[in-house]
Amino acid sequence: MTDRATLTLPELLAAHRCDDLALADLAGNALSHSALSETVAGLAAELAQLGVERSDEVLFLCDNGPAAAIGFLAIASAAIARPVNPGLPTAQLREAFARTPPKAVVATPGGLAQRAREAGADRLILLEPLEGPLAFRLSGGPLDAPPASPPGSPAGSPAGLRAALAAPAPEDDALVLQSSGTTGRPKTIRITHANLVLSAANIQRCLDLGPSDRAVNAMPLFHIHGLLAGLLAPLVGGGAVMASPGLDPDAFLDWAVEFGATWHTGAPTMHQAILAAAERRPADAPLPPFRFLRSSSSELPAAVRAGVARVFGCPMVEAYGMTEATHQMTSQRPSDREPRHGSVGRATGIEVGVVDPDGPDETVRLVGPGEVVIRGATVARVEGGAPRLAGGWMRTGDLGRLSEDGELSLTGRLKEIVKRGGFQIAPREVEDALLAIPGVAAAVAFGAPHETLGQDLAAAVQARPGVALDQSQLRRALFDRLAPYQVPSRILVLDRIPLGATGKVQRSQMSALLADRLATPFAEPETPLEAVLVEIFEEVAPGRAFGRHDDFFFSGGDSLSGARAVARVCELFAIEIPVGTLFQAPNAAEYAAFLMRYDDGRLAALIDEALLELQAEPLDADDASEVRA
Repeated sequence: MTDRATLTLPELLAAHRCDDLALADLAGNALSHSALSETVAGLAAELAQLGVERSDEVLFLCDNGPAAAIGFLAIASAAIARPVNPGLPTAQLREAFARTPPKAVVATPGGLAQRAREAGADRLILLEPLEGPLAFRLSGGPLDAPPASPPGSPAGSPAGLRAALAAPAPEDDALVLQSSGTTGRPKTIRITHANLVLSAANIQRCLDLGPSDRAVNAMPLFHIHGLLAGLLAPLVGGGAVMASPGLDPDAFLDWAVEFGATWHTGAPTMHQAILAAAERRPADAPLPPFRFLRSSSSELPAAVRAGVARVFGCPMVEAYGMTEATHQMTSQRPSDREPRHGSVGRATGIEVGVVDPDGPDETVRLVGPGEVVIRGATVARVEGGAPRLAGGWMRTGDLGRLSEDGELSLTGRLKEIVKRGGFQIAPREVEDALLAIPGVAAAVAFGAPHETLGQDLAAAVQARPGVALDQSQLRRALFDRLAPYQVPSRILVLDRIPLGATGKVQRSQMSALLADRLATPFAEPETPLEAVLVEIFEEVAPGRAFGRHDDFFFSGGDSLSGARAVARVCELFAIEIPVGTLFQAPNAAEYAAFLMRYDDGRLAALIDEALLELQAEPLDADDASEVRA
């Protein structure tokens, strides 16, 4: 292969032109490496024919799956892709559109296209499925006058379309993502073709991925982890990816068995959910032939590493990355004899050092403790700049220790960003949303320890004089302003928010200062419905003892086990309610009241009838059908 430093994304896709499998979906539709390259090139040319130019930013709104994978590759090949979370509320989509107005918005037909219109997308291009395996087309009126085709090439012919497409250079931007820095303000990260190709190649070499490797990607494709490790790295190695719609832990194992997956990458909460699904799988049900699993995006619990070795009989590879470095910076290797828990391995195609985080000496050391600094060809451009040292080293804001042989162990964070289940949350955004609620005079959001997520999000507010604030009402109000993962599990209403000696809020100290307030006194269920809900919570989050006021998520549950809890409620009471409702009423007392008043009380009679039957025949998880989250 050509030197990867000189490659672009289209050249990377064309480098493995062969009939080997490259991309598949759950229905068995598939594209070879050659067909994937042709499909992407054709869609990129269609974008150019619609008036999109190489320097244009195109916002991409698509649910996980093959359309997201192919759409991203096509947009990044023709212009600059800006994938965004399709789960964002319309208000945040509108902000994303307004922050840097894109040349166009590409979305899949239906609900996402409608939401894009509601958010103000006046230049909308649809990514429409066609008959045939993983075939798509782009439809929409030209944004400007379409480029002229060369003589003898009809505008709609393949030659005419390709002629309208300007080939990218390695130094051209291919991807724009939003991240958050030490100040909590969103940062725009501009990632070039060279950044993408080199980072994907670094991951592929580190993991020794080859043509025989297959992976089921469940990571979101608006996230640097999913795009680089989940999609591009396997393609660099000539292997194959099944683009799944997201994580359904029980179904994931079936997909991986059928696909013959040899590995997968995910955030720790994903691994925890998949491990739990494997442990409750029938003894005669096959498990995927994993040769290793890879974890990144947040700290991995030791119990999950041990469980993976016990259940799957393969090593867990821990990696450390950030958007500003085009994902991976360090990683363990599958070939490591005994990967050490707490280590994130050695540098992968990038230089890693440490500096004194507090003192004036900014000398970079290659051994010892300090703030982690990096430099190399995969470090992306941060609009407005990033904290830099002499020699081109970039500060990461993370604390760690480098061993004599270059192995890095992370020990903490200087920055105040909360990493909750793989998502990075800027406290300032949460505080701004709280302060927009009438009656809130002051607010602070902060990270708190969480057994499964690593960190959870909590907040404290101070009311305006004469105003009574309620935690439940505050949380419900936030769901109209923030994405679900940005809503704090606990909101404490305080007479006064604690301040440091200089009169400033110290976010890093808030969890310790408010530990007594964050702990909820245990209270037994007061109604039959609360008792059933507590039993369900304990069923889907084993090892936890829930009282009526214990927050499901703050007490150890996560979004996946929460989805199982809601599915169990629907099954027991023969009702239908959205999965996200548990986020809005996250303890047994609040959720019981929510269920009884849901849809103007229309479910109350069904629930009361089911409760009478349950009291006559107690809830038995073994007799219930398996609940998939």
